Amino acid sequence: MLRCRSDGMLPYELMAIVYDDLTDDIDYDEWYDHVKHQLIDMKIKPYKVLEIGSGTGNMTRRLVDDGLHVTVVEPSEAMLSVLQEKMVENMGKMQFFNGPIATFKSKQRFDVCMAFLDVVNYIEEGELDAFFARVHEQLCAAGVFVLDWSTPYKLREVIGQNTFSENHDDFAYIWENDYVEEDKTLYFDFVMFTELENGTFERHIETHRQFAHDLDTIIRYASKYFEVVSIFGDHHHDPSEKDHRVHLYLRALEEL
Repeated sequence: MLRCRSDGMLPYELMAIVYDDLTDDIDYDEWYDHVKHQLIDMKIKPYKVLEIGSGTGNMTRRLVDDGLHVTVVEPSEAMLSVLQEKMVENMGKMQFFNGPIATFKSKQRFDVCMAFLDVVNYIEEGELDAFFARVHEQLCAAGVFVLDWSTPYKLREVIGQNTFSENHDDFAYIWENDYVEEDKTLYFDFVMFTELENGTFERHIETHRQFAHDLDTIIRYASKYFEVVSIFGDHHHDPSEKDHRVHLYLRALEEL
């Protein structure tokens, strides 16, 4: 059974280098347009946005280009570094916090909080209540929380026990997975080979752990702090049992 064989690297320290290559199949423009239309339907015109787990900034850039003031909370220093390189001309419209949302506190209150692409999968079930409480605390009255995550079906059936690999000109990677049903947890090693100046390759490993939260579990914890406004599955259609991703739109309760 595969178990964390890391050579000391934290999650996304290594993957940050190739993250945009790994996610180049995502239509960020279509996704962002859908988010904007949902916010319009919810009669929300955001100005201050809190983005949790911004990664390399693919959605961040679109938010800033729309004139929004964005505060980024990103646990990975390497991912944040890539984001800042991309956004160097827009730094005045942004604030950055390198760390988990659990340790983030701001006197600001935000119109919208967003957590895209598996942020929730990195949070254990026992920490979900505190997670939703912290987001609620940072939102304005009736503020909106937009989030999505990989479904148990995807983690178990699509990724499961599979191994994926790609070979590029100056790097290659192997992504080894092990889904453990009793833990409802996906363990995976991301093994990367990068070419050195002398033509040889250097090997590094970082390990990840993602938790398989079903929709009922997320709603059970979220509903203490939020009203569920809308739910979508893959491609923003009605959810189904074989969806790879769930998209959830929540509105903060004004009285708890």
